[in-house]
Amino acid sequence: MLGDFPPELLIQISHHLPPPSLLSLLRTNSTIYALLLPELYRCNISSTGGHALSFYAFYGYESHVRAMLVRGAQVDIPNPRYRDYTPLMLAVSRGHLGIVRVLVEYGAEINGRGERHVPLELAVLNPVEGLEMLTLLLDLGAKVDARGENGRTALTTAGLSQSPFTAEMVALLLHGGRDRS
Repeated sequence: MLGDFPPELLIQISHHLPPPSLLSLLRTNSTIYALLLPELYRCNISSTGGHALSFYAFYGYESHVRAMLVRGAQVDIPNPRYRDYTPLMLAVSRGHLGIVRVLVEYGAEINGRGERHVPLELAVLNPVEGLEMLTLLLDLGAKVDARGENGRTALTTAGLSQSPFTAEMVALLLHGGRDRS
């Protein structure tokens, strides 16, 4: 029944709905979801600056990250639900390489600090994706000597790590990501 309404009317109705109601409307069917998802982005950006960007970065939804950034979400918005981490920090902590590239492309602060850590330090704390993420961040211009709130650099954190990749991480950081051969 809702699918019978003209798309323009549904979009106009969505402009007058509070976010929870808009989200409920999106869940009715896939056609309405596709039609109104940009309105959900708009609503989130206008009400919070784009906190949903953090959710998408954390869970690896690259297309949603890009769509929100295209519509004007604040690329470095700290999210209180995620310990004031920025979307970049969340993507780094979860090993989402593609999202990190997109966020930096849109101007994310690669050396920005969250509650305790800088992105490079978060890459060290993620041993599964640590080497690839470290390499990417260094290639994108992350500073090896950037310090988190606790005063630690990524090198200090790597040295304290119990990861099987500790030696490789330390070597990579000591050489600033440059080819060691």
